[in-house]
Amino acid sequence: MSFRNGGQGCCGCHDAVRSNVGRGGLPEQEALYLGVEPRLPVGEHRIDVSAVVPVGAFWSISLYNAAGFFEPNAFDGYVVNSVMGKRNDDGSPTVHLGGCEDGRVNCLPIMEGWNYTVRLYQPSPEILDGSWAFLSARPMQ
Repeated sequence: MSFRNGGQGCCGCHDAVRSNVGRGGLPEQEALYLGVEPRLPVGEHRIDVSAVVPVGAFWSISLYNAAGFFEPNAFDGYVVNSVMGKRNDDGSPTVHLGGCEDGRVNCLPIMEGWNYTVRLYQPSPEILDGSWAFLSARPMQ
């Protein structure tokens, strides 16, 4: 779910109540939340994150079960972000979805009905105008 659809009020408006409640309450220039329901089966998938994500602060990917909650798992894997995510030799992080049993880094266990939210804090103009987009999950090859 993206809050780009006016869910937080009109452009230029700021709703103090929503800002105090939390999730999605910040103006789009401060935080953009992209909810993704990939409709992919349980298996092994990946998100190839760009070495440079054009944000002024940080990005994160949080994985949820079908009910919208973190699912307890043996790996304590729920979130990968630009601060703690391990990077490949080229500087880009790969987020693995499923297949965590082999010890791969940046791995989030998945379950039936899995979905995730990408959070982009202080997104750049190219994110806001749609000329740059976060890559989607795809099956491992």
